[in-house]
Amino acid sequence: LEDGFPLQQFRNNYIRGFSPYMSSSQHTLINATTADAMDGYLGSLRIYSSSYKNREMAYQRELVNIAMANNYSRAANQKILGCQRSFAKTDKDVIKPGNQVSLEMRVPFIRKDRVQVSPVLLSVCAPALDSMRQPEWSQYVNEEGMLNSSQYSHALDTISTHILQCSVEHPESRVVLCAFGMANFLSALATPQQEIARSIGAKFMAQLVINLKRNGAEVAYSNVGSDFYWHNVNELLHVSEKIGRVDTLDASIPGNWISNNDIIVNAWDPHSVVGNGCNRDRSFDGYVGRSSLAHYVHAFACNRHNTP
Repeated sequence: LEDGFPLQQFRNNYIRGFSPYMSSSQHTLINATTADAMDGYLGSLRIYSSSYKNREMAYQRELVNIAMANNYSRAANQKILGCQRSFAKTDKDVIKPGNQVSLEMRVPFIRKDRVQVSPVLLSVCAPALDSMRQPEWSQYVNEEGMLNSSQYSHALDTISTHILQCSVEHPESRVVLCAFGMANFLSALATPQQEIARSIGAKFMAQLVINLKRNGAEVAYSNVGSDFYWHNVNELLHVSEKIGRVDTLDASIPGNWISNNDIIVNAWDPHSVVGNGCNRDRSFDGYVGRSSLAHYVHAFACNRHNTP
């Protein structure tokens, strides 16, 4: 890249268009990003998926998408990302169980102590069941509102495979898990169905922890809310396999625990740029976005993919 077009033009469009959602940390990181640095961030991108349409799924996105709300017009998305709406809204194949897309990148974070670090960020897409308008809803929930446990399990198994593959790519890195798909993404389900989904999720997470540790990885978890889900996961593990918070005092994002040797697993979604609503988004993904350069780098990658 050159510091002029297209990076400078993109930077101007991005800041003008997305500024209401940006944190001071994002402004700081963007202002320090040179063309050479952006080349490095783009070079760190890696897609995990079995779908032949994985690039479209990864890079045809929306600036913000929370519970299917249209936070930005199609024209605004087009100007910054080079596309009007997410690929998941237009193609029924990519939202089927087993076609999940995960996106890896190494980008800088600013921790609470203002130290800048660059961990690996792996953003994974659990089934989005926070609205009956979600394209995935009919893939996982029947007309009576009952969760299809087999389909849901297939999706979580796919994500587990991506996390294991990422850990193999970075064998010296600690894997910091999050409760992807176990909170906001279940909100449109009836309470009994949410409990079924969390029970399935705990079993898959426990097996993922076992497999990661068998491969020699150090494993911990980060969260922005209750530890209750992780208690359920640990109940399924032998004493020697149980995992703890990545920091006993503050396991949140962007805690001072974050290091260059971490793989942070992020709870992404099928529609938005990584980080989603950033400073206006209180989900795990939002805290990732407001604390790092992830949203900016992914948005630029989308722009380059979608612009002839």
